[in-house]
This record gives sequence, C-alpha cells and structure tokens, in this order.
Amino acid sequence: MDKNQTIVIIVAAIMVVAAFAGGFFIGKGQNGGSDEPTDKEVIATISTYTAGSGYVIQNFTEIPDRVACGCSTFLNIMLYFGLEDKIVGLFYDEEEVAPEYKAAYDKVIKRIGEDHRFVGNADCATVTDWEPDLIVGWASGFKEGSIGEASYWNKLGCNVWALESMCGAMDIESMIYDYVNLGHIFGIEEKTDLFLKSFINKLGDVKGKLSDSTVNVAMYDSLGSTDLSKGLWMYGNDTFAGVILNYVGVNNLFDGAGYGGIPLAEVIDKADQIDLLYFVCYGGCDHDTNYAAWTSDPNLAACPAIVNKNYADIWLSLAYGGDPAVLKMLDDIEDMFS
Repeated sequence: MDKNQTIVIIVAAIMVVAAFAGGFFIGKGQNGGSDEPTDKEVIATISTYTAGSGYVIQNFTEIPDRVACGCSTFLNIMLYFGLEDKIVGLFYDEEEVAPEYKAAYDKVIKRIGEDHRFVGNADCATVTDWEPDLIVGWASGFKEGSIGEASYWNKLGCNVWALESMCGAMDIESMIYDYVNLGHIFGIEEKTDLFLKSFINKLGDVKGKLSDSTVNVAMYDSLGSTDLSKGLWMYGNDTFAGVILNYVGVNNLFDGAGYGGIPLAEVIDKADQIDLLYFVCYGGCDHDTNYAAWTSDPNLAACPAIVNKNYADIWLSLAYGGDPAVLKMLDDIEDMFS
C-alpha cells in the first residue's frame, strides 16, 4: 500500500487529535527484486530503505513464520504483540527486555539456542543458515559485507525490512506507517489499530495537559564512562524520542547538540533548568553508569530532575525507533507533570 494512502486511512479511522503537520510520505522506492510477478496473492507491499540499494519494494505473499530479528526495537514489537514464536534468530540483541517481556524472551532463547543470538552483528552466512523468510534490522546492515543486499535475500524467498521510524525520518508519521505495515504483514490489523489509537490518544492527552506548563528535558548518554572531562553526549530532537517529547510540548534544552560531547560547563550552565532527565541505556551503558556519571558533578546532581526524582531510563530502541515503550514514556511524563 502506498504510504500516502496508508496514512490517510489511519488518520480517517483512528486519529483523535489534530493531524500531524506535513511529511505524510511513504513512497514505493525502487525495485528490490521482491516485486517480481507471482501467482500468489500479495497480502502486503512495503517500501523499505537499505544501505546497499536505497528504497526497495518488498512483497509479502504469506505471513512470515521465520523471522531473523536484528534490532531491539523490532524485538520489543514482536514481544509486545505476541509474535515471539516466529523468531528464529537474534542479532544486535544488546538491551535488557522490559520485565513484562522477560518470560516470553527467555522462552525464545531456550528454543533457538544461544548460538542463534548475537549481542552485535551477525554475518550473512550465519543468518542464511537460519533460513529466515523475513529479516528486520538496521538499514545500514542491508549491504554487501554485512547482512547482505535485499536482492540476495529476495532470491532466497526472504524479505527484508528496516523500520521507517529507525531510518532518516524518525517521526510520528513513520511510526504509524511501521505499525500499519506490521498489521498487514502479520495479519494483526486489529491489534495494531488498537495500539495506534492508544498512542494517538495518549499523545493528545499529554500535549493538552502540558499546554500551560514549561517542562525542560535533557537526554544523556554516558557512553559507558563516568569521565565528564571530554564533554557530555546529549540527545537532540533528531532522535525518535526527541520528536515525541517535542510534539507533546517538552522543551529539549540541548536540541541541535548533534553528535559528540558538549562541554561540561555548557551543560552546567543549563542544569538548574532541567525538569526531566532521561538516561539513554543499551549494552555497556546502563542506568547505574549513567547516574553515577551525571551525579559525579555537584552542579548536575543538584538539577531539579535529580532533586525531584523526575528521571528515568530510555533504551536505545526507543531513542532511535518506534518502540512500544513510547506509551510508558508518555504515561510517566503525564504522572510527573500533570
């Protein structure tokens, strides 16, 4: 389905807050080899970005049954929607799963075995041995020398997918598109529609409740080190989490920070304005390290977010993609500031 058509349908069916301005684009991209003529009925067609070939078309003629999952965002999506029995292998499995997913995740690992789980990347030959019919991962991996080109996988009867909300357009519209595609691909449209209704309702609720407030946020990534001398890595609104926070009216004090460290003195200068603080966590960078690094400076330790305990963790899967944990993040903001 064309992205414009998809968004129009979703907006008409479930949008209960004002339509998001602009950018409702999901083009079909270029031929990825999966749109060759077939006698089978096509149940879903998506356009997905790959590092090797740009946007490619992927046609689905059956519901995938053997999924190689190469990013924590999609792993959490599969666990959230009860699709974990379809997982045949994991790579870039570098985050702890939420407590409510732990039992299901443990069953996956027991079933597939530790040899089918990689904290980092897996190579093309290894994933080929898993015989997947769908690979979902970072767009940067779909190229020669990594997981492989889309064309390679399509010839094996396997589709590839990089979530749009994890590509260049980390925005609300792209998250909607991802979940609509998820519903079509796996035949769970009712579940994904209900999720999107809850998400859009929650966005409107939180935005409304913060409309008369000024809430300043900082998102901090210690990179696994407590050394502040080289600056602090602060996340801006060019991340998915940043887009969500900006939409509901939370002001990112370090928007436009870009990649790299901000001098400690510049962060200290705004510390007394930080009402909400997020610690970005992933493999090798946990809450304890982030908290210890931040509070090692007395000025940062005295910021309102720390004093009032208005701080929380967000995993990289939400910082850079449409993880279902976005609902909890919005709930927490509502509890803290409404």
